[in-house]
Amino acid sequence: MKTDSGVKQINKKKHGAYYEQKILEYLMNNPSGLTKTDIAKGTGFSRNTIYKYISMLEDKDEIYKKKVGAYNLYFSKKQEFFPKRIALSYYKALIAGFKNHFPGNEEILKEIGKESSNFIDFDQSEKSKKQLKGIRGSPILKLFFEVLPSFYPSFDLLQPNIKISEPEIQNSGKKAIYRFTNSEFINDTEDFVYHFYLITGIIETQFSEIFNRKIKCNIEKVKISKDNESYVDISILVD
Repeated sequence: MKTDSGVKQINKKKHGAYYEQKILEYLMNNPSGLTKTDIAKGTGFSRNTIYKYISMLEDKDEIYKKKVGAYNLYFSKKQEFFPKRIALSYYKALIAGFKNHFPGNEEILKEIGKESSNFIDFDQSEKSKKQLKGIRGSPILKLFFEVLPSFYPSFDLLQPNIKISEPEIQNSGKKAIYRFTNSEFINDTEDFVYHFYLITGIIETQFSEIFNRKIKCNIEKVKISKDNESYVDISILVD
C-alpha cells in the first residue's frame, strides 16, 4: 500500500519527466540551438523550471551547450532530423555539379549566395539577433575580432567544427583576413570549394544589412592539401 508521501513522490517524478520531454522536443525542433530564455519563452515554462531541468538534462547527457557570441546555446543530442552525413552528401554533390558546369565562374556562386540569403531561415536566437544589431556603430575592429568568429556557425550550419583564425588586419584597419581550417569542403579535393563562394555572398549580404554598412566579403586564397593543411583565406572589407 502506497502512502500519501509515496504517491506524491511518484507524481513528482512524472511531472519532472514531462518537463524534460517537452524541453527536449522543443530543442529538437530548433536544431540551431536556443538560450534558456528562448526555451522558457517557447515552452511557456518558468525560468526557474527551465534552469532546473536543463541542468538535469545536461547531467543525463541528453543535451549539450555551445557558446555562440555572448550566449550559451543548448542543443539536443537526440535530433530527429535528416542525418547530417546524408544531407551533407546531397549538398556536396550539388556543389560539385556547380563547379563542373560553371568552371572558373566563382562569382556566380557568390551571387547565388547573396540571393539565397534572403530565403534562408538562419534561426538565430532573439538574444543573438539583438546582440548583432547592438554592434551597429561600433568600431570596425570590434566587428572584425568578435562578430565573424562568434556568429559564423549560424551562417554555415554544416560546419560546426570549422576553425577560424584571429584576423590579419590590413588597409589601415578597414580589412581583415581570416584563415578557415578543419573544413568539410576542402579536406583533400577542390570539388567542393564553391561552398565558400556561396558563403561569402551570404556573409556580405547579411553583414551589410545587419550593420547598415557597405561590406565586401571575398575569397583571398585557397590551398588544398592531403596532409590536413588545407585552408581558405576569406576577407572582409568595410568601406
